[in-house]
Amino acid sequence: MKILLVDDDPVIGAILSDYLAAHGHKLEVMTSGKEAIEQINHGTQSPDILLLDLVMPDMNGIDVLQKLKADHKTESLPVILLSANADSDELLEGYEHKADHYLSKPFNIKRIIDLISEVGPK
Repeated sequence: MKILLVDDDPVIGAILSDYLAAHGHKLEVMTSGKEAIEQINHGTQSPDILLLDLVMPDMNGIDVLQKLKADHKTESLPVILLSANADSDELLEGYEHKADHYLSKPFNIKRIIDLISEVGPK
C-alpha cells in the first residue's frame, strides 16, 4: 500500500519509513501540507492512505483535510490524523471534516499498522 505521511518532524518519517517498509508498505514523506496537496492532486500516483500531522508551520492538518475532502477526486482518500495535542476540540474538528481516525503522539507504532488495515482500501 502506498502511504503518504505529512509531518514536519523528520524523526517521525524516519521511524515510520522503516517500520512500514518491513510490513510491505511504501511510505512517502512530505513536511508541508501545501506540497502534499500538490502531490496528491497532480502526482503520478495518489496515495492509498494519508497520515497527516495537525500542527505544521505552513498549513495545518485541518486545512489540508478540508481541501482534500472538498474535492471530489480526493474526498474518499482515507486520512489518519496525528497530533501531539490530544485536545478534544481538535479531535472533534478532525472528525467533523471527515478524518477516518486520530492518533495522539507519541503513538504506539504497532497501532499504525492496525489503523492502516482498518481504514485503508480493501
